[in-house]
Parts: sequence; C-alpha cells; structure tokens
Amino acid sequence: MIFYNKMNQITKYMTEKVREVLSSVDSEVIDSLFTTEKTRRRKYHAEPLLRLFMMQVAMGEPCRHVIFKGKSEGILPPDTSIKTSAYCNARNRLEEEKVKELFKSSGRALQQAVEEQWLFPGHHVKVVDQTHFDLPDTPANQTEYPQPSSQKEGCGYPKMHVSILMDLESGAIIDTEEVAGTGYEHPAFRNLFRSLAGGDIVLGDALYGSYAEIVKLQEMGVDGLFRAGTKKFKREELVPVGDSEWLHVWHCPVSPGKWVSRDELPETIVVRVIRFTTGRNGSRKKEVTIYTTLIDTVKYPKEKLINLYYRRWDIELAFNNIKTTMGLRTLRCKSPSACRKELWIGLLVYNLIRSLMLDASIRYKISILRLSFAGTMQKFNGISQRYCLLGDPLSAFEMLIRNIADDVVPDRPGRFEPRKVKRRDNRYSYMMNTRKVERNLLKNSCST
Repeated sequence: MIFYNKMNQITKYMTEKVREVLSSVDSEVIDSLFTTEKTRRRKYHAEPLLRLFMMQVAMGEPCRHVIFKGKSEGILPPDTSIKTSAYCNARNRLEEEKVKELFKSSGRALQQAVEEQWLFPGHHVKVVDQTHFDLPDTPANQTEYPQPSSQKEGCGYPKMHVSILMDLESGAIIDTEEVAGTGYEHPAFRNLFRSLAGGDIVLGDALYGSYAEIVKLQEMGVDGLFRAGTKKFKREELVPVGDSEWLHVWHCPVSPGKWVSRDELPETIVVRVIRFTTGRNGSRKKEVTIYTTLIDTVKYPKEKLINLYYRRWDIELAFNNIKTTMGLRTLRCKSPSACRKELWIGLLVYNLIRSLMLDASIRYKISILRLSFAGTMQKFNGISQRYCLLGDPLSAFEMLIRNIADDVVPDRPGRFEPRKVKRRDNRYSYMMNTRKVERNLLKNSCST
C-alpha cells in the first residue's frame, strides 16, 4: 500500500482544513523545494523518489521491495532496473534541510487547521521533550552519534538524541533538533525557539524552564508552564493568591548560564506557583509543583493549568506512536545524514496520519484525543486499498473517515500498565565484543 500515492488520489475530496495540510506536500511544493532534482528528469526525480521513501519508512520495506512496488503502482517506469544503487544514490542527493522543511511545513499546516474552540483560551500550546533513536552500528554513525560511554565498545549502538516540539491540540510534530549524547536538552530546546510565535505556550517537564529561558520566551511573547525540579520555592517567599497557589518574585541567579550574559536579564521576574497532589486512590499521594508565567488567575484558573500540565503526557504517547507503532525506534540507514532524512520522512508520514484523525474529529465532533493513531493506520491501509484501486477514491475517503470516527478509544483516566514484556526472546548470548572479534572467535572455535 503506497501511502503518499493514495493520499494524493483522495486529496480533492477532503475538507478544506485537511486539504490545506496535504497541499503542503503536493507535487508543486516538492518540485519547488528540490530544484536540483527537477532540472534533470531522472527516473528517481523528486516526486516519485519522495513517494517511495515515504512508503519505505511507513512500511519498513527494504529498498528492493520498494522498487518492485513502485513499478507495479506506476510510480516508476516499467523498464526501471531492480538494482538498488540508483534509488539509494537518489536518496543521498536529497538535501537535508529541504527534507526537513517539507516535514515542518506539514506540521505548521496541521497546526493552523485546528479549530479555535480547541485552543487553550486562544493560545497554541507547544510541548517539548527529548527522546532517542538507535542507529546502525557503522563507523560513520558511531563518529557523529557515539554510543553511551557507560557501554563497552562493540556492545552498544549509536544513539541520536532528538528534541521534539509538538503542537498539543493537533498532535503534529512542528520541529526537531538532533544532538549527540545526553545533557544537551537545554541548547536543543533553545534552538527550537525558532518555531515559536507570540501567543504560544510552552509546556515542559522539570528539566526545562530555567530563569534565562523564561526571560527569552517572554521577550518573544511566549508563556511557559513547567514542573519545578531543582528549583525550590520556599513558602516564606510566596504571596498567596488562592488555595495552593502563589505568586513568586524570582531573582536572577548569579550564574544564569554560559549561553547568556547576566547583564541581558532583568533582576526579577514574577511567576505563579501551583501545588497539587496526584496519585490513584489507595496508593501514596505525590505532591507536584508547577510554575507558569500565566499569572492571571481569572483568565487561567488553577484547575485548567493543572489539567493542561497533565496533558504533557501526550508527547510521550506521540513518541510511542512514532517509535513503536511506526517502527522507527531503530533507524536503518548507514550514514548520519541518511538517518536524519529517514527520521524526517517518518515524521512527515506521522503528520499526514494525524491529518486524517483531525478531519474525522472535525467532521464528527469528536475529541482527537479519543481517536487511535494505530487504528487510523490500519483503517487507511484496508479501506483505501479496497476502494481506491477500484477507482472510487471518494467512497474510500468517506468510509475511511467514518470508520476512524466510529472507533472511539474509551476514556480511561489514571490507567497504567507495567513496563514489562511477557514473551521471551530466543536465548542467544549477548555480544560482548566487537563483531569482528566475535567472528574471529567463532572461526577459531570451528577450526579446532
């Protein structure tokens, strides 16, 4: 099933909001971005190349199978060679920044398609967090994204750490910043400021929201809501403004960070501090402290801010959809540049799936939080195969949206599951040396 090809077939039947999302990745936009691929009409010029790349990432197909499917679906000429070198070379010619811009444009379009009543009192909320992806163990990947130093050489895999900015209302991925190693979340977060606009709210966990970061966000007209981590708000320094909520005058630290001069920052800022308890009935309760620059207690009641912080978990669910449902936990390309492009193409596919969920939500007046990402992928594959191939894309799309809307996920607040697996893998020993050393050991053992 070719995701991008079928999406093009049904684009003209979609609602105006979803058409806006898909128009951000139509053939004209692709050709305008990848001008170098347009000057010479190769078999693998920009549009068919990106279709095949999206199909490969979405389905986890090897290059050889992708070429076969491209020929059978009419994306490639029938006389195209099944050798993979031309396809791989064409992927390598794609410019990184233009691939990234393609995925970011889909995220921006999806964000703009969100209806006004979904917004948090007129604000777009952007969630930030970092995750990582495993890369193939090649010398190039190990050099740019080395494995953790705690692991023995030859036992681990290169890890690409990715800070992600997600639009909370639509679930669209807006921007990413890729870094090597841990401890770089703050610099990566600051690079993501480029995708924030005045009136936005940034939602983050306890690692974010330093004094200098909040000041820089406020200069952009952006507010923040963060969980208190190492920052301790002493009760004697708090001014009560309600039940379990206070105003706090935060003084500029002596060392606000190497990336900013203390002279650039004001001496104090005012933040609103809220404390609440969380936990299931019958278990130990936990006290949580959050702070925000939204200090208007009338426009932003405490209960709304607490509920908004609970929704920070949505980005963890998005990570699960990307890494588990779409199978992108481990990238497959052999070079760092190709791995980044594979990731961005995967996020483009993710945003297009979210566009289907958005349309079902708007049409049938259902919260997008109650729709299943995995279910949407499954229904798209089944229904569009059945109807689009029969030449009736309108019926395919109407049935697809109706089935997505009918499959409402039950509301299960406070649900939790153990982070354990029951099924055992094959009982092979773990590799404790480099592959070359293990191969030599095996060879010597066989010869004796």
